[in-house]
Amino acid sequence: MKKIMVFTGSRADYGLLKNLLKRISSSKNYKLDIAASSIHFMKDFGKTFTEIKNDKLEVKFKGKTKLKNNDYNSVINYCGNSMLEFSNFLKKSKPDIVVLLGDRYEVFSFCISAFFLRIPILHIHGGEITTGAFDDTLRHCITKMSNYHFVSHDIYKKRVQQLGENKKKIFNYGAPGIENIKN
Repeated sequence: MKKIMVFTGSRADYGLLKNLLKRISSSKNYKLDIAASSIHFMKDFGKTFTEIKNDKLEVKFKGKTKLKNNDYNSVINYCGNSMLEFSNFLKKSKPDIVVLLGDRYEVFSFCISAFFLRIPILHIHGGEITTGAFDDTLRHCITKMSNYHFVSHDIYKKRVQQLGENKKKIFNYGAPGIENIKN
């Protein structure tokens, strides 16, 4: 049985990951471990862990590193401290693969930890562009550290190929949010 670790950094990615998490958790071929950043447990960010709990999904790892503010120094401290926290958890958990979605700094920190521990990374929503935001740089870094790429459009597939990724490891299955609309 393969162990799949899915990381969720905030409400922004959890809503898109929810259906995937439910499918993995009900599969007989995979064991699901969910790792959630501290953002899910902070009052200032809406304590969104309750959404995960209400969906009857178990969080195996609950991040403890707090984000004090949204300024650059706070984000730098958060990233550095959470990378240590994430890597310690990943060493103990030993997943076969890590699934990440998007471009936020919480996801970036988790990605770096998995990358250095040589855990294969599956990235969802690579190749996209957020005009005027530093998210693009983080997304492209996550893409470069990832082994498998699930993009939401052929334009993004081409961009991931332009970043030098193997086209045999890039899959266009569309955006996970479309399934939410259908449901």
